[in-house]
Amino acid sequence: MKFKLLVFCIFIISTAFQCDRDEATEPTDNDNPPIDTPFTPTSWTRGNGTESNPYLIENAEQLVYLSLKVNETNTQAPYYTQNRFEHIYFKITNDINMANIDFEPIGKSSNFNFLGNLNGNSKIISNLKINSTSETEATGLFGYAEGNFKNIILSNCEITGVNNVGGICGFFHGRDFIRLETCSVTGIINGKIRVGGIIGQASGATTTELCTFDGTVTGESDTGGIVGELLNSKIRKCVNRGVITSMGTDAYLYYGVHSGGITGSTYNGYFENCINKGLVKSTKTAGGIVGHSGGPNYMSAEYNEVKNCYNMGDVKSTNGIAAGIMGYRGGGEINYTFTTGRITSGNSYSENTQPIAANNYGTTTSYSFCLKGTVGNMPNSGYEESFMKSADLINELNYDQAGIVWKRDPNNQINNGFPYLAWEE
Repeated sequence: MKFKLLVFCIFIISTAFQCDRDEATEPTDNDNPPIDTPFTPTSWTRGNGTESNPYLIENAEQLVYLSLKVNETNTQAPYYTQNRFEHIYFKITNDINMANIDFEPIGKSSNFNFLGNLNGNSKIISNLKINSTSETEATGLFGYAEGNFKNIILSNCEITGVNNVGGICGFFHGRDFIRLETCSVTGIINGKIRVGGIIGQASGATTTELCTFDGTVTGESDTGGIVGELLNSKIRKCVNRGVITSMGTDAYLYYGVHSGGITGSTYNGYFENCINKGLVKSTKTAGGIVGHSGGPNYMSAEYNEVKNCYNMGDVKSTNGIAAGIMGYRGGGEINYTFTTGRITSGNSYSENTQPIAANNYGTTTSYSFCLKGTVGNMPNSGYEESFMKSADLINELNYDQAGIVWKRDPNNQINNGFPYLAWEE
């Protein structure tokens, strides 16, 4: 019995000693620091690049690889089209977190613009950060591009450039009537000239449709919630909820210090079913939908017109022009619109602060309405709130149009009682 007790005691003591020894020698985090996994851009492995079987981008490594391939394009003949992926299709298959990843715009130079097509597949590209100081490069997820884009979502992005800066694309140029559709951006977009929440500059018969922006867009001239500058192109069913600011000085009057909820400036542009609900600010010209419009005084086929759009954001000019729909109108027509946001300007000249548009320039405005009391220098202009929320206004906005474009919100469930566009449903 004594012998068994002695053995048991020795076992307990030795076990305790071993435990203490194990704890003393157990490796710590400092002994084995985490090993950084190197980031290596890699090519896609699935798909063949056709419309029915696109190349599949599955992660950040493959997205960065696309940027590298396009930006190393050989610009010497006969290799000029190498790596520009003309008529090639890509599709994103997973959410992609771009935090702490160096990224250059896909097609940052006009010498090697991207000619392919991307379906974002409604996957979220988050935390994309780009900082470019080049005045010749375009900045965005794509820089210079002539392809079709759809279903791209950028979340919490921070994109800074100089000229032609946008969330999805810096410079979007028309080729075979290309489209950018069903895309959204949230975040911060900063630039100098032609800065937009979705696109910096869109030109040449492009169409931007069903896109939204929420965040801040800041530039010095031609700054817009969707497109900075729109040339001979269309924007349909797009919504801005962000704060849009143009802070240029007199030195930029050659370009024009223009800020708009949808676009900063346009020539022969067409806007239909667009909405602004964000604050629009400018040192010079500010408009709820369009900052500055130029073009012929006639309306060509689906161009040079703002139609079925509304603004509910405040519009402020420090010392220039402010208007609810279009800041400065140098041509075109405005039809079937309304505005409810506060409109103010530090310029004492009363003609510079207008309900719908300043400087009518001999063109027409029809079926367009402003909420009474919202124009800073014209407190009695506009229509009472009761009318702005009435069935009578809906009848006016739908007058002589094909189908039902506008709907009433009698229970304040969709648009605080004001009319809304049927497509919003």
